Formats: sequence, C-alpha cells, structure tokens
Amino acid sequence: MVKRKSASSSDSTDWNYEAKVIEIEAIIAGIKAGELELEEVFEQFAKAVEYLRQCESFLQ
Repeated sequence: MVKRKSASSSDSTDWNYEAKVIEIEAIIAGIKAGELELEEVFEQFAKAVEYLRQCESFLQ
C-alpha cells in the first residue's frame, strides 16, 4: 500500500492513493446510479475531479 503526504491534501496527514481511487469509484457509481439530485451530482463530480488531480500529482 502506498501512503504519501500530499501538499494539496491538507485535511489529512496520511494521504492514501488507493483509498482515493476507491472513493472516486464510489462517486462514479453513485452518479451512474442516477439516484442523486442534480446539485449533488455536481458536488460529487467536483470532489472526484479534485481527488483525480491529487492522484495525478502523486503519480508525477
């Protein structure tokens, strides 16, 4: 398991790549299920984009 402190993730001292990927997958599943209100879809999408940016930064 890979753990790394990320400057873009100041809310946690132990940043975990695999955990973020799981969260992104859960967000996508929730959006695909079609059970969210439109506002919540946008909020979840924005969160997923931020997580993806953190993951991309981690991998570089």
